[in-house]
Amino acid sequence: MNRLAVLCLAVLTLSACAVPRQPTREELLDMRKAADAARVRVYAAPPERVLAAAGRVLEESDSDYRPAAQTENSTSYHRMWVLYLVLSGAIGQDNWKVTATPGAEGTRVDVVHWPGPQGAGIIPIMTGGGSETAYTIQPVLYTLFHERLAYMLGERDDWVSCKTAKERFRDDPDLKRQEPLHALCSFTTDKDTVPR
Repeated sequence: MNRLAVLCLAVLTLSACAVPRQPTREELLDMRKAADAARVRVYAAPPERVLAAAGRVLEESDSDYRPAAQTENSTSYHRMWVLYLVLSGAIGQDNWKVTATPGAEGTRVDVVHWPGPQGAGIIPIMTGGGSETAYTIQPVLYTLFHERLAYMLGERDDWVSCKTAKERFRDDPDLKRQEPLHALCSFTTDKDTVPR
């Protein structure tokens, strides 16, 4: 009986230390190509209306999103988030930039998300943080953003909730573990409906 307890404890300890498999270069390139395709959509609405609707998407996704830099053809938003645990905490930042360019077919919308500095521990120390060029390569995040933007622009009839979006990959444990919808669905109040 004693050997069984020691064996179980050893298995639990080793499994807790297991590191998820890192994607290969080819897998990362495939993810980037898929993310680049998911980041861009064309809408019938004019650029000013698209940029206003993009701001609404972020604010409705989390009321902590605040406008940052604004230009003639782009809008940027960021939010700070804090997670309190019993003896430690985590803190971080999410950044978005939406660019709307008029074209022959309509308004071309390119959206990009990147994480800002983040930290965790008893006293979280902020480290890292990407830049706009080190953007998130999770296609499902950009798909959800564009579905919500299409709703705000009247091009679809329903606001896609986080619960609905997460159902799409519930049978994919690797993707679920990556929390690909963090920037729109973590530390938020999930809404089933949102007024336009």
